[in-house]
Amino acid sequence: MYGASIWIDVPNEGACRGGDRVPVTVWVWCHQPLACRTVMLEHFWRVDGEGASDVEVLSQQDHHIEAGGLPAGQYMSFSFQVDIPPYPVSYRGHAINLAHYLKVSLVVPRGHDITSGCQLAVYPGAPIENEADDELGGRAGHRTHEPGRGSLWAGGLTVAAGVALFFYGLHEESPAAGLMGIGAGLIGVVMFFVGLHVRLTRVLLGGRVDIIPVSWHVHPGAGMPVRVRFVPVVPLRLNAVTLRLKGHKTFHSGGEDHYPREDEIHASDENLATKRWVSRNEAVEFETDISIPEDAPPSFEVEHNSVNWTLSLEICPWFLRTWLESRLVVVRPWQIPELTADAGRAPGAARLG
Repeated sequence: MYGASIWIDVPNEGACRGGDRVPVTVWVWCHQPLACRTVMLEHFWRVDGEGASDVEVLSQQDHHIEAGGLPAGQYMSFSFQVDIPPYPVSYRGHAINLAHYLKVSLVVPRGHDITSGCQLAVYPGAPIENEADDELGGRAGHRTHEPGRGSLWAGGLTVAAGVALFFYGLHEESPAAGLMGIGAGLIGVVMFFVGLHVRLTRVLLGGRVDIIPVSWHVHPGAGMPVRVRFVPVVPLRLNAVTLRLKGHKTFHSGGEDHYPREDEIHASDENLATKRWVSRNEAVEFETDISIPEDAPPSFEVEHNSVNWTLSLEICPWFLRTWLESRLVVVRPWQIPELTADAGRAPGAARLG
């Protein structure tokens, strides 16, 4: 039998900022001599909630013990320095939680390791000089999908499958298969023409529609000034132009073998135009200020879980509404003015959904 008590001493009760170097002192009291060869400190973050958990070890440090191990009946201290990455910060929500942890292990050869741990509250650090330096920030403003292309491909394949099923029904003299083929073909035709309408609308609007914000990086509660610009190549009746800000969370609802589930956090529309005629080659431009919700959770992406924000543009020429653009918006958390022990007791002040 052997045992030991472990205390982990972190300034501000674990409250720190991304980018900080945090001094950590580990205190050990052994109840009897312990043949420990290594005191190991791991820093990792963990995402859990309604679904699969993600764990990533960020750093590991070892303090080797001289021959003889740890003596009994006296306090031993071991000092470490932990570098906190800028992102992700601590986050707590209804469906997804992201937390940073420290884990201390007393490594005992041919025995059971003795472990202890504590949680860190990681808050936003100094602003990144170049927002595109991190992986998620580098994709800010990028299209989330190519409008219309998926409907064209899916419609074409569905029509082909419907035709094949129809002729199979004729060959096998199966009315049910023939009717299923006709139904699939009709659905495919509708999907194909929806995709064709989106692509044709882009062509009529000059081949491109520009969404131009001051920045694709925003903060909760702040405004996002945006300009929309396009030049149609034919005269057209413009019935509506709408910008939609949407936040959604994605997580696995039952482990790695299940499909991810997506829930909407926020959706708001900003109508930019009323009914009007637009002339050929007329430069059409709208300006607005999109409001980011004060309780908007920050963007993050890990293997199984994510929170993402998008800004989409809907244009209604003539009679059919068409979503033409959908681009990624990155919500960055605000900095808190100073760190205190109270901050360490409540990691991740942001709420999700």
